[in-house]
Amino acid sequence: MPSPLAPSDPDRMAVAVGAGTVAIGAALLAAPEAVGGRAWIRSPAQARVLGLVDVVIAVGLLSGRRRAVWMGARAVASVGTAAFFADIARRGPATRGPALLAGALATVSIADVGAARELARRV
Repeated sequence: MPSPLAPSDPDRMAVAVGAGTVAIGAALLAAPEAVGGRAWIRSPAQARVLGLVDVVIAVGLLSGRRRAVWMGARAVASVGTAAFFADIARRGPATRGPALLAGALATVSIADVGAARELARRV
């Protein structure tokens, strides 16, 4: 029986997630100051690292091979990125944005785990 957290079509979810993730990652790599700055990331190097992680995971998801592994990798990366933004929020920009982003990424990682489990079950 599938998990209640699993999407009804995890392959479709993996493709949609991969497409969105590659767009975000490519933007962070191409314009780390502009895009990173809008996301409260002060260091272009940090923006590039986050972008590179996104692009690598997206390529894995879009390749169609071992999607369960790549979706699991995205869940782990999302938790790490959530911690990164939680730290930014803790240090105090005058906005709730980083804290909300951290919470959203942590929540997304739960859905990613459900999708990864369902993809692994189908192999």
